[in-house]
Amino acid sequence: MLRLLVHLLLFGAGATLFLNQAESLDLGAGQVATPHKLITAALIVVAGFHWIVSGVRLPRGPKPLWIVAFFTSLLVSSLVAYGDGLPISFLAIKWTKYLGVGALYFLLTMIIRSRRELDFFLYSLVLSAVIASLSAVTSEGAGGYWNPVRKEGIGAGANQAAGNLLMALPIVYALFVGTRSWILRIGLSTAAVASVAGAVAALSRSAFLAATAMAALWITRMRRLRDLQIVLVVGALLVVGIGLAPSGYLERLSSLSDAITGSARAGTGINERVRVYVAGLAAFASNPVAGVGTAAFTHWAPTWDPTMRGTPTVHNAVLKVAAEQGLLGLVPYLAILVLTFSEYSTAQRLARRYRRRGSPELEQLYVRALALQVSFVGLATVAMFQPGTWWRGMWVLFGLSTVTLQLVREHVAAVTDEVEDADAAPTWTSVPEYEPQPGEAT
Repeated sequence: MLRLLVHLLLFGAGATLFLNQAESLDLGAGQVATPHKLITAALIVVAGFHWIVSGVRLPRGPKPLWIVAFFTSLLVSSLVAYGDGLPISFLAIKWTKYLGVGALYFLLTMIIRSRRELDFFLYSLVLSAVIASLSAVTSEGAGGYWNPVRKEGIGAGANQAAGNLLMALPIVYALFVGTRSWILRIGLSTAAVASVAGAVAALSRSAFLAATAMAALWITRMRRLRDLQIVLVVGALLVVGIGLAPSGYLERLSSLSDAITGSARAGTGINERVRVYVAGLAAFASNPVAGVGTAAFTHWAPTWDPTMRGTPTVHNAVLKVAAEQGLLGLVPYLAILVLTFSEYSTAQRLARRYRRRGSPELEQLYVRALALQVSFVGLATVAMFQPGTWWRGMWVLFGLSTVTLQLVREHVAAVTDEVEDADAAPTWTSVPEYEPQPGEAT
């Protein structure tokens, strides 16, 4: 009963994962508890109690250690920020977010123990994507400086919302090919169309780059014709969506080359992004060991350039870590990124090697490992142009890589044991002929 409650809460956390702006409870001091935060808090309590009762083991390997090292560096940089004048109340509020997002990794690795449980959670992410997408396409949109009616709804900021919806597309594919139910396939097809519509409605340049990176990885990893068919269908949906988007979207996409040519047009935001990147490098250089402090770049930037007063943050997840946490945070964060990609690759390699022995589970896990790796590349690409260090989707993908690899290893061990048992089983040809003993009648 307790385990069922844990999985229901995990489904609720997944179904609200992308609804960052769905306010439900005012905590004061400008802080609002979203449904995801409330459900995650309940999940931490219930899952912790279940862990104590059942003795579930924490994940093994280097990745959990790197995550602990990353949070340790965050504590050090918080002390730096406090020493530079940031109020403890501000840092405490930031830490509630950090701990809640970081807990997603350990919750997923502790709770999900089978492919069916993995699918149950993946369906919750698809549901969250559909809700976020419908909210975006039906919203009035956020116009603004050179932004032709960007729509985001309750999902998140436009770029993060688009990244989340792109993350959902490969997951939809994995679930689609893994079910024979026409009802689920119709629902998943609808979810794919909705996710594409929401991603295009956000008018995100970084999401366009992410979609290109996702397609490139998928094409290089595909092994079957139906994979190419899926890529072509999703690509066609994106092309149609961009064709139906406001005319300003194509102008917005054309501004991507401005950062390279140095001929940024007024209002595109490219010049400002490059300027903030330079400031981020300067922040890292000012304290390469521990950075300028947790969430302190906005307060540090005007001391480097008085005209940068009010600068929000560094629009690059890796550079943000380097600027605010220094090498103490940068090295663990890069290790987490590399290990996440590596775990997905290892899971695919093992599943592909042993699925030929007739294991349908390994076939299904191979598809999921590939899809989740494509999702990771897409969301990570968006995060390279956004302050995406603490995006929930990223930390979910950190956890699912460990989960997927563990499930693959368990099934590979079961398959190899079955083969060894079959090889060791006695056969008629291996039974020695009976020889009569002396004095025994023949």
